[in-house]
Amino acid sequence: MMFQTKLSLLFLYREVLEIEFGDFRNTIRAKQRTRIPVVLSKEEIRELFSHVSGIHALILKLIYVGGMRSHPPAFLYHALASGRI
Repeated sequence: MMFQTKLSLLFLYREVLEIEFGDFRNTIRAKQRTRIPVVLSKEEIRELFSHVSGIHALILKLIYVGGMRSHPPAFLYHALASGRI
């Protein structure tokens, strides 16, 4: 994201404002987080599904089969909890 921001600023200064931005190669960069994927075994998945029933089981299975990331399931959970779905 930070790289995209730098390119956006560079474009703004050079193309829109017509001002030379200068050299920004030595600027401090944010550290990138290392993400380790969490993968459950088949037995752990079966155990998880055994504790859920009804509409929640259906949603959980759709999320699992579809390979969704964490944001969409969190949205679905909050939508269900607030009664929007």
